Amino acid sequence: MKKVSVTNFLGIKAALISGILVFYWPQIMSAQIESQTSNQVQLAERLPELAAAVAARPDDLSARGSYAQALFLLENLPAAWEQLSAGYQIDPNHSGMVQGVQQVFRSFAQQGLFTVGTPQQTLIDVLGSPHQSIDMPWGTRLVFAYLAVDLRADRIHEIVDLRGITETAFRPTEIVTVDLDGRGWQVGFREKTKRSVTAMYYLPGESPRQWQEMVTVERLIEGVAVGTLEEISTLMIQQIKSANPECKELLLETNDDSLIVAFEGLGQTGQPRTHQLVRLFRGQKDIHRLAYSIKGEEPPPREIQLKWLEIFQSAQLRTIESDK
Repeated sequence: MKKVSVTNFLGIKAALISGILVFYWPQIMSAQIESQTSNQVQLAERLPELAAAVAARPDDLSARGSYAQALFLLENLPAAWEQLSAGYQIDPNHSGMVQGVQQVFRSFAQQGLFTVGTPQQTLIDVLGSPHQSIDMPWGTRLVFAYLAVDLRADRIHEIVDLRGITETAFRPTEIVTVDLDGRGWQVGFREKTKRSVTAMYYLPGESPRQWQEMVTVERLIEGVAVGTLEEISTLMIQQIKSANPECKELLLETNDDSLIVAFEGLGQTGQPRTHQLVRLFRGQKDIHRLAYSIKGEEPPPREIQLKWLEIFQSAQLRTIESDK
């Protein structure tokens, strides 16, 4: 590999490259509600009126969407999901309902509801009865709208976005193998979509809801079709910089099949900054992404940077033999 010197690093997951979208809920509320979103008290006072509109017109998705988003803005996710769930069952193709569900599910994920190992009963206590319950060879699949929650021994194993997903998501041709630093990393979140397969690892005592360090392993399905690794890394950097122009990046190593890039200086105002080291692998059809993230106002000490660079340099992309 071609190498350059190591400097501080930071970053975040690029939305398009990673396949994990930052969901935007389109405007499905009335202009009246929009003008009041900055005033939580006034919005809360309107809830009885919005609820009455839904009760009077249960099939009116505009009324139901207005009520759902008001609940969402008031951070009552279970109640917002209840309205969106009912609307989704009326019309699963309604764009407002679908994107509202996306936003609520993403918020639930950020709060840790879909953390690996979460008991089935906890999930049902929050989301209510699933739209479907399917017995699978390995356990139970609960389906809420388009989201499947796969269980093992009555605990969450992974979530699967069923929209457009194919067998390809379940049959990788390569996997990333890497030995971490021996501190007991455990998988805390797994997700499959038609675009990507993701696993996130955390240290003991940390979780998707609250973490200081995180390792991500991701397979970008058919990612090779996007372009060369250089083109993909350029797109990733552009997306990160568009979100935060002050973010710094440095390409550390590169060849035709792999590259390592570091990011530094990304973070929303008032939120801890996150520093990230990323290695991309080019497979037969897929792009594989390995990332180490650490939070902190300042970059980690140099010895930690060098340790993770060595770990990433030792990582390999291993071909899986076909069972055919």
